Amino acid sequence: MLLGRRKSGFTEEQTIRPSEIPDYVNEENDTTFARPKSACIGHEAPAEPEVQEWIPPEPMPEYRLLREYIRSQCELHQITPRAQLLFEDPGTAALLEQIFSDPACADIVALEGQKDTYYYSSQIMSGFFAWVTMLVMEDDLPRTIAEMTRHNCITYPAPTLLEYFTLSPFRYAQERIEEALLQMRQDPRYQDICLFESPGGRMYLYSLDKMSEKYARALSVDMDRGPVD
Repeated sequence: MLLGRRKSGFTEEQTIRPSEIPDYVNEENDTTFARPKSACIGHEAPAEPEVQEWIPPEPMPEYRLLREYIRSQCELHQITPRAQLLFEDPGTAALLEQIFSDPACADIVALEGQKDTYYYSSQIMSGFFAWVTMLVMEDDLPRTIAEMTRHNCITYPAPTLLEYFTLSPFRYAQERIEEALLQMRQDPRYQDICLFESPGGRMYLYSLDKMSEKYARALSVDMDRGPVD
């Protein structure tokens, strides 16, 4: 035969008694009947995550919604007039009171004008820019010229170029400016505001209460050398 004679018992079925099974045969090395590890002790399947119930956020109080509106207007470089708010909803007056009693709304500032009260956020807009915006919105050009002239004399100090009021954010026509200057000469509230021509041929304003004419003229010489801001 090609493979030689088979040994006895090669094809015979043998019965093995339990006492004859070696000690080293057990569940750990018996791959025939091994159980999945997930079913073994110490290898339990991970527990399913607990489903958390979704709780909707509490709605924002109305006065805080108003705060957000005022802030959004500042993002657009605008301040919010009180008259406009009350015209749209008279109940806004109570919301404004709540705003000023809530520390979370401490950035909301009230700015008193001659025609209305205005609101802005100090987090977004400077007090100076809000003040200038208020002057533009109230559209009182004689007052605007006087207030800006006095402010510049104190702050920089410097006289104010008349051409300044033709630029943004004012954008007044030259004819309107000349009319305003004529009104100011006749108004006792603006008698401290003076106009002069510099050596460079530019027209400047200054306040006699804040600066001498000699000092204003000296400052204008250096200002003539630079562009209009």
